[in-house]
Amino acid sequence: MKITAVETVLLANPRIDPDACDSAQDDVLVRVHTDEGLVGVAEVDAPPGMIRAIIEAPSSHNYSYGLRDILVGEDPRDVECLWDRMYEATWMAGRRGLTINAIGAVDIALWDILGRSRGQPLHALLGGAVRPHVVPYASLLLHGTTPAEVAADLERRVRFCVEAGFRAVKLEVVAQTFADDAAVVDAARRARAVLGPQRDLLLDVGYRWRDAKQALAVARRLEPHDPFLLETPLPPDDLAGHARLARWSPIRIAAGEFQTTRFEFLDLMDRGGLDVVQPDVPRAGGLTECLRIARLARDRGVLVVPHAWKTPLTTAAAVHLAAVTANCPFVEYLPPDLHASALTRELVREGPFAQSGTIPLPSGPGLGVVLDEGAVHRYTQA
Repeated sequence: MKITAVETVLLANPRIDPDACDSAQDDVLVRVHTDEGLVGVAEVDAPPGMIRAIIEAPSSHNYSYGLRDILVGEDPRDVECLWDRMYEATWMAGRRGLTINAIGAVDIALWDILGRSRGQPLHALLGGAVRPHVVPYASLLLHGTTPAEVAADLERRVRFCVEAGFRAVKLEVVAQTFADDAAVVDAARRARAVLGPQRDLLLDVGYRWRDAKQALAVARRLEPHDPFLLETPLPPDDLAGHARLARWSPIRIAAGEFQTTRFEFLDLMDRGGLDVVQPDVPRAGGLTECLRIARLARDRGVLVVPHAWKTPLTTAAAVHLAAVTANCPFVEYLPPDLHASALTRELVREGPFAQSGTIPLPSGPGLGVVLDEGAVHRYTQA
């Protein structure tokens, strides 16, 4: 089997709000085609046009290849070998950031082909499932123009999740919606009152603080509401601040949505002292690299909770990773009934959807996802 083409399809909602805290408004599909008719598909949460440029760029020299030039003519089933080739052949412009995001999408599409070629779900090829299902947390972006409207929206969304059977809920208590620390603490109080003591509450504060001491002060105020973790409290490169905060915080400190490759995650764990790492599977480098990250985390007693704010394509990759990762208690999940993005609601026809608080492991070959080609057509951009 040989790769014949690598295709990128740019997608977007009919209306994009550049000020919205929602990267699921647009998308890039990556399709890897083969001479045997098998097609692998993936996406990545990164600027779509930039990902297309990295994949389709003409090669310049031995450390500056376009990904398509590396892949066409190769056997797509040599997944890990191709990951290493893409990484090394893009050293000049790569090693981190957008180039790894593009490699991650391609990597997942290659795994999808391998699974389809063998008629097996990816978790069977990644080492075997260690659990019968995956537990999602419902990730909630709140809306409202006044504190009263935000509070009402919070209670409505959390109550919906309780009634739907979710075992865990995460609030996006970001600065665009919550003006001060008191509002963050009050949001946690309101959510806990609806959730009760048996369900888990996660909090994403969206890089809210610039000082570990301020973050620690708020973490102590949040402790009575028993959050499972506090996500992205500090700027992503403040490893020393993360280490100080993680040492003294009564709540687990989590980060990693923007980090790429096991090397950056080693920094988060060994220098930043995190309790929880959150690789976004395509963005961090794909399933090949995230397996390495998960093993490194396991060896350090660190939890893995994949970030998956996009469509069910990314959720599927996170579910397969979680299925084979013993130190992975949750995956992020966007309940379609609560999410504004048409892409999140409509792009996938068959995939990993939550049922009564869990996500059953995919049984179909590869990712186990079937796209709605009508939605692809509706939202394709020139």
